[in-house]
Amino acid sequence: MRVTNRLFARGGAIALAAFMMVGGAAFADTSSVGIDPTGVLSANRASATLTGTAVCTAGDTATLTVHIYQSVGRLINIGIGDVSPFTCSGNSGTWSAVVNAIPGLTFQPGPATVVVRSVTTVTTTTIVTNPDGSTTTATITTPTGDSEFGGVVNLRPFHK
Repeated sequence: MRVTNRLFARGGAIALAAFMMVGGAAFADTSSVGIDPTGVLSANRASATLTGTAVCTAGDTATLTVHIYQSVGRLINIGIGDVSPFTCSGNSGTWSAVVNAIPGLTFQPGPATVVVRSVTTVTTTTIVTNPDGSTTTATITTPTGDSEFGGVVNLRPFHK
């Protein structure tokens, strides 16, 4: 029975690794997302601040969702955070996210797996002529990319 439990625990890690290797959509506008190798834990370890870089097509808007997965004993601590949408310039831009642990869990100092999902959109404004001759302005937001990037981050305790 003990061997089965160990294999199951390893199987979960293998499944997560396979997900990260296959992650990514059929089309992607964000050409790269960088994840800085060190994250900073909050004083109560209920959240971690992660930073990095992203490159996307000029004129698009990018939204990043950041997930942390950290194995601690038999538990997997999970956290989710968002990066406010930012306008892409075509050059490398920086991002920062506060990733909150699921209530009841806390992150530990040490290594964690990070998955960043990038969704990009472009917004266009069109003037539409109505049958009565009046005009209406229509704003259309179109998705241009959806991709995932993964990495390892070392979570460090907060120091004043």
